[in-house]
Amino acid sequence: MRVINHGSFRQLSPVLLWAQEKEVGPYFNRDGNTSFQGVWQIQSPGAEVGAARGEALRPGDWVFLPRGRRWQRFHAGTRMVSIGYIAGQPSGGWFDSSGIVVLRGCDALARATTRLLRRIQAEAGDQLGMYSTCSEMRCTHGAWLGIYAEFHAWLAVVSATLVERGYSEHEEADVDRRIAVVLEALHDDPWADDRDPVGLARLAGLSRRRLEQLFRAQIGSGVAEHRRRQQLRSACAALDSTHSQVKQIARELGFASSSAFSTWFRRQTGRSPIAHRQRQD
Repeated sequence: MRVINHGSFRQLSPVLLWAQEKEVGPYFNRDGNTSFQGVWQIQSPGAEVGAARGEALRPGDWVFLPRGRRWQRFHAGTRMVSIGYIAGQPSGGWFDSSGIVVLRGCDALARATTRLLRRIQAEAGDQLGMYSTCSEMRCTHGAWLGIYAEFHAWLAVVSATLVERGYSEHEEADVDRRIAVVLEALHDDPWADDRDPVGLARLAGLSRRRLEQLFRAQIGSGVAEHRRRQQLRSACAALDSTHSQVKQIARELGFASSSAFSTWFRRQTGRSPIAHRQRQD
C-alpha cells in the first residue's frame, strides 16, 4: 500500500468526478479498466468486486479502489455511496493504493462523507453526478469552491483512515530543488512550448545533459518521458472529467486539429480518445 503523507497534500491536483448515494444494478463488468480512483460505502447486500474475480461485500464495508482493472458486479437494488475522483502528484505518482482495500468501522470517514454529500446538496441542490461541472449543476463559482474545499477535507480523512489501519505512508524522497522546479512546471502545464528539455534546463539553471542526469537519478525516468506521462495524464483527465467535445479538448491542449490529437493519443494508449471515453462509461 502506498499512501502519500499528509504534508504532501499541497502537491495534489485533485478532481472530483462524482459523489452519489444511490441504488445501482443490475450491472456486471468482468474487465473494467479505469483511469480514476474511487471510494464506496456499501449499504445493502448485492455488490462484488475484485482484481480478477469478485468477492462479496457486506453492508458497512468501505471499499478503496485504485486506478486500473477490476471485476465488479451489482445485483438489482444494491444501495451504496460512490465517490469518484482523480488525484495525482507532480512526481507522476498517484494518490491511491496498490490494490483494492476493504475496511469496516470507518466512523471518521463516514462523517466526512456525510459532510461532503450535504455540502453538495446545500450548494448545488442535488448530488454531484457523473462528470458534472459547475455550469451543469447551475451553482455559483463560490459554491463550487465550497464543494471542493469539503472534497479536499474528505481526501485528508481517506488518507488518515488508511494510515490508521496500518497501511504505511509513502514518504516522498528529498528532491533537488532544481528538479522540484522542473516537476512543478511539468505538473502545472506540460503542454507549454518552453516545457521541452531545452526550456526546462534553462528554468533549472542547468545544462540539458546535467538536467537529464539528475532527473533520471532522482525520478527514475528521462525528462521527455516524464513530460509525455504528464501530458497523457492531463489529456485523460480532460476526457474523463468533462463532457467537452474532443475537438475542443484538442484545441485547448494546443493541437492543430482533433485528428492530430487523436493520432497522438492513440500512439500513447493504443486507442482513440472516443474509445477511451467509451471504456470509462
